[in-house]
Amino acid sequence: MPGLRDLINLPLLAACSSLPLSAQVPFVRVVVESACSSPAKPYGKAISDIDGDGQPDLFISSDQGEGMHWYRYPDWQKHTIRPGGSWSEDCRLSDIDGDGDQDVVYGHKKGLYWYENPGPARTTIVLIYCCGETG
Repeated sequence: MPGLRDLINLPLLAACSSLPLSAQVPFVRVVVESACSSPAKPYGKAISDIDGDGQPDLFISSDQGEGMHWYRYPDWQKHTIRPGGSWSEDCRLSDIDGDGDQDVVYGHKKGLYWYENPGPARTTIVLIYCCGETG
């Protein structure tokens, strides 16, 4: 006997079965930074409008002591937030202080870090708060 979940899934299955299975999405590969110059093991990754131009920028951080960086769309110019340090994937970009730009928040084994974005006039993001060991 069909349960409630089966009855809910039937319309979804019927709708999806009418989609063409051979639909192709034409992805284009874009190299933002070559492997020989990019930070090793970029564990922390995020997409956010860091410079306030309405376009998505890229953020990465290295697990091998090569710091945090962001890349501005569309030219992918690299900006260093912190040149050193090893970071995990525990990062978020959000407007922490309510000033309208995206800040970086990082949980790390040595503490909780908040890097404030100074806004579109400057490209350097600075450490504002660290609970734990300074960095």
